[in-house]
Amino acid sequence: MERDISELERRIAVAKADIGNLGDYLGKIEYQQEEAEARGREITARLGELAAADEKISGDIANSQEALRERTEAFRVLEAGLAEKEALIEEKRREVFRISEELSGMRNDLSRQQSLVESLDRREMASLKESEDARKVLGEVEAAISSVESEILANGNELLLLEEKKAVLVGELSSARAGLEELLRSLADAREDLASHTSRVESLKEIIVERPAADLIPAESLLGTLSDVIEVGAEYEKAVEGALSEKADMLIMRSEMDLRGAIEALRGSEAGKVSFITLSPVPIERAAAKGDGVIGRALDFVKVREEFAHIAENILGRVFVVRDIESAFAMAGVNREAVLVTLEGEVLEPSGAVVVGGGKGIFRRKREIRELEEMIASGKSAIEGMKNNVQETQNMILGKEEEIRELDLSVHRIEKEISLSRLTVENHSNDRERMNRKLSYLTL
Repeated sequence: MERDISELERRIAVAKADIGNLGDYLGKIEYQQEEAEARGREITARLGELAAADEKISGDIANSQEALRERTEAFRVLEAGLAEKEALIEEKRREVFRISEELSGMRNDLSRQQSLVESLDRREMASLKESEDARKVLGEVEAAISSVESEILANGNELLLLEEKKAVLVGELSSARAGLEELLRSLADAREDLASHTSRVESLKEIIVERPAADLIPAESLLGTLSDVIEVGAEYEKAVEGALSEKADMLIMRSEMDLRGAIEALRGSEAGKVSFITLSPVPIERAAAKGDGVIGRALDFVKVREEFAHIAENILGRVFVVRDIESAFAMAGVNREAVLVTLEGEVLEPSGAVVVGGGKGIFRRKREIRELEEMIASGKSAIEGMKNNVQETQNMILGKEEEIRELDLSVHRIEKEISLSRLTVENHSNDRERMNRKLSYLTL
């Protein structure tokens, strides 16, 4: 029984909820109905306005059509009147044309009669005047023949001068072309030399640049190698390279911290044996050397960039150049702290060890690179100069060719003038003969 009551209460609650939902839905439907009715009233009002506008437009169209019919009828009447007037004008035009023709005929008859009278008078005077005119024309023809012959002579002289000038220009043009060919050959040779020097520099740089260790070190820490900052005279290259030996490829680091970082970077690598030095090493004292065989301190025979002077002092401060190995042995007992090196690169160290051979020619190659680079720069400058000369010569040749073309045009023009003048003389001569015959006839 209680279960039935609970079920009944549940159904009552559901029914109440459904009643509430239906009430809400009914409210929405009533609202939508009100909106639809308001929209219908608006549409009805709009339809009324459109019907009124349509009625007004229909009335305007009817009025316009009636006015158009009236104007069309008026134009038709005007066109009919215009056609009648055009027919009348055409008839009058024909009448005027007929009268004009009659008048023209009468004038022609009168003119012919007057012409006959005047012709008789003219013939009487013409015979007297014609002989006088013939003599005058004959004198003019003689003067014209003389003038044209003078022009022919002047044109002939001018033609000779132009031919001589053309011959001079042709010679100059030939010389300029020969000079241009020589310049082009020189330019080609200079370019070949430049290419050869450039190739040689590249080859030397490939030979010199064998620094696998440098590739493992940050570029901002590495300033270069010792051989990059030292320049040696040709006479002392073997001596300095012998004294430096493997140190010639020593890597210059910016600071001691950078040097430590480089050591860590190379540790465990297969870069081989590498030597380092910082930009500001701890200074060491110079050694002194005395003896007849001493040529001088190695530092005196090298050029060092100013910022690397301390490195050169530490590396070469105790190195002395001597004449030969015999001089080195003779001085060894006296100069115990000095490193003695001969001009041939033989090294006698303070320990008594002698090092011979093994030079790579690195300073010689770098000197050759510098010399070749100077030659390349000079060659490029020379090539630019040659290019300018070639351009100037080509411009000069174009100018000469243009002058020759202008001379050819002038020669052609003068020859044409001479030909026309000769034809004019011939025509004047024919006129003179004709005038002489006419004058003989009139004087009979």
